[in-house]
Amino acid sequence: KQKFIELKTWTDQSKILTDQNSKVAILLADKIYKMERDIEDELIASEKGVIEALYNSMHLRDGNKGLDETEFREFLNRLPKKYKERFKFDLKFNFSQEAGQDGILDRRELDRFMEQTIRDIALEQEAKDVPIAEEIDSNVEDDGERVTVPLTGDGETTQ
Repeated sequence: KQKFIELKTWTDQSKILTDQNSKVAILLADKIYKMERDIEDELIASEKGVIEALYNSMHLRDGNKGLDETEFREFLNRLPKKYKERFKFDLKFNFSQEAGQDGILDRRELDRFMEQTIRDIALEQEAKDVPIAEEIDSNVEDDGERVTVPLTGDGETTQ
């Protein structure tokens, strides 16, 4: 009977620890999710900086602000492929529409296009990703009880 009581106590304590570990794992997964989003934001900002630097290096070469359509095609040719794809220059960008009536793509128009694309990327990402905390089983109980469980069976305990 004593062995049964010890086994039952150990089983109950194990369940409490398992529930606590589950909650810790959920918190860690959420932190990782947030870190991934932060890194993604930093990557986008870095890529945007590269695009802006290329634009800045080209837009005054002819003495006029902005890029005309020919300069813009050269800009796209010099832009790394993954940047063209990421910011959807190859799919979404319509020079006539973005450059407006003057036919010159100025910095403000380029920024507006990239900001809209960044918002679209973020919305696409949000639709794909669900933080782990939203997926947890709400049956995990926490009554605030903490237990001491023998690790080796030799009387040593841990909190």
